Amino acid sequence: MKSTEPSLNNYREEQKETSTTSGKTEPFFCSKVVKHSKNIILKTRLDTLIKRAGLSQSEFYNKMQISRQLWYFYSWGIWIIPTHMRVKLAEILQCDSSVIFQEENNAT
Repeated sequence: MKSTEPSLNNYREEQKETSTTSGKTEPFFCSKVVKHSKNIILKTRLDTLIKRAGLSQSEFYNKMQISRQLWYFYSWGIWIIPTHMRVKLAEILQCDSSVIFQEENNAT
């Protein structure tokens, strides 16, 4: 079954077609691909858990030892959070990782 959702492969194919016809290529991260990949449920859940832990966003980044930009990609679900970071995230937020990532577990 072929998906109609925008994907990186579809984007690359479109880029090949447009670059040969117009001579210009768009930036790598086409907005429609990035917008589609954002996970608002995960972002909302993480923001709620950070507030519940009594932390500000900057305090949270410092405890995680990551940059604000990296957290943006993780929290929106654009990049997959590595396992060691998931463990650290659960410890800082004082909850089980299954609570944080419950959507991923339900999708399988």
